[in-house]
Amino acid sequence: MKNTYLILCAFFISIGIYAQSAWTQKKNEWYVQAGFSSINDYSGLFGANDNTYNTSRKITDNTLQIYAKYGITDKTTVLVDVPYKILKTGDLSENPTHAPTIADGTFSNLGNIYVGVQHNFINKGVVVSGQLNLGINSSSFDEETGLRTGYDAWEIIPTINVGKGWDKFYLQGNFGVNLKTNDYSNSIVANLEGGIKFLQRIWVIGGIHVLESFEDGEVILPQQNLQTGLYLNNQEFVAYGFKVLGEITPKFGAVIGTNSAFSGNLVAKRSALSFGIYTKF
Repeated sequence: MKNTYLILCAFFISIGIYAQSAWTQKKNEWYVQAGFSSINDYSGLFGANDNTYNTSRKITDNTLQIYAKYGITDKTTVLVDVPYKILKTGDLSENPTHAPTIADGTFSNLGNIYVGVQHNFINKGVVVSGQLNLGINSSSFDEETGLRTGYDAWEIIPTINVGKGWDKFYLQGNFGVNLKTNDYSNSIVANLEGGIKFLQRIWVIGGIHVLESFEDGEVILPQQNLQTGLYLNNQEFVAYGFKVLGEITPKFGAVIGTNSAFSGNLVAKRSALSFGIYTKF
């Protein structure tokens, strides 16, 4: 049963590294997934006081992602998450929040790479593990289009993960903080996820994801970046997501999912769609 939970919980729904597993890998076992997510042709972001923050041009935000975990021991796992962003500015938006000065165009480059280590502390019915992720300042910014592929900061993200699995059901959650350099605000991260198994090889999974800023940073970002709304300071959301995972073989499968925000600050008012494939060896 543990292998099934490892497959399920390794997937995140375009929320980045926040939605993570309470279960560690077995010793010398790899888990690797490749995914693609997209938020297409949007201009409206959640703004302060229930207002809408409109970008200067319509934005398309696509991400290719490789995620891998390896078990050093049965209790300790290392991981890496490498996103490659494919971004585009398009037609001018209606009622932009900032006067348009950016050009339409495309920009692609690495986003923030994450590396981490996870250790299992309790595995007696309920699983409890601790995790420490490091976000590398590997992103880029294009002045002409205002497109940014990630935060211009290093991140340290400690979390506590708790999970429990049954024969055809699992439930897990985690809570932590995201600490950023370069005068970005720090934030709270929290996730709750559950899944139920149908037809032996199909899992239906739902989750709630929260990012809440402490609003304790005063980073000054370029005006062009403000016009695209990508990776601004004090981003927040309360989001929900759903995904369906199919176990094609015991070591290979695929997933398709979507997520959207109930509320937020400086995040898109449009759903993200994602799909991926995974393998174990």
